[in-house]
Amino acid sequence: MPGARAFWLRPEASRGPRAAFQVGTEFAHIHPAEDGSLHLTFPPETARRVFQQGWGMPHPRSGTPMLFGPRDEAELEVVWQLLLRSYAWAHDGQDVGVTVE
Repeated sequence: MPGARAFWLRPEASRGPRAAFQVGTEFAHIHPAEDGSLHLTFPPETARRVFQQGWGMPHPRSGTPMLFGPRDEAELEVVWQLLLRSYAWAHDGQDVGVTVE
């Protein structure tokens, strides 16, 4: 998407499974401010819980998680924690799970 900003790892730091990445070593990106949503990757079970808890939905084309843009500081903290979980999966292949409300 034009204007999106990517989160990526150096190749030597990308120890997660191929499914942890979108393109190359990109594990997430944030859409422009007028949208504010994030497109990122999680292990399938974590993605399912994120969807069940209402923090996002499957991307219409790829099926990978797309989180809704945060509307306040509390939601921003949840999105930040989810981004850290996406990073952990891409960096170490670690599924740290998710418990957010």
